[in-house]
Amino acid sequence: MKCSSNVKGKRVFDKKHYCLYCSKSSTNLTKYLFSKHKDEVCIKQIMMQTKISQERKLQPELVRNLGGYRHNCDVRSKGGDEIIPWRSPPYHVAVEEYVPCPDCFAFFQQDRLRQHHKECAFCKNAYWS
Repeated sequence: MKCSSNVKGKRVFDKKHYCLYCSKSSTNLTKYLFSKHKDEVCIKQIMMQTKISQERKLQPELVRNLGGYRHNCDVRSKGGDEIIPWRSPPYHVAVEEYVPCPDCFAFFQQDRLRQHHKECAFCKNAYWS
């Protein structure tokens, strides 16, 4: 698993996200989706929202999470060790310790999933309260 990285004490933003539609990786997936997949129904719906709306912020996040979910499931089924978690840890963590959120499809460490459900905008189930 890739850890978060620093160069000369400054964080490096090199995390790749995977496209739900074509499985290509990108560091700025929202921009990639709006330019390459603007004809997809879901992307059209996102683009019709006003730029300052909450929906326009949340829907690309869900599409990004679904692309990462598909990539992570493929990696796990093939026995790889390069999954894309929601947050890259500063230390090495085993891939088996990560599980997907059932509501937003992002991967979290199993012991942190309960904390995530308290803060996640997609998690509306009362059983996590």
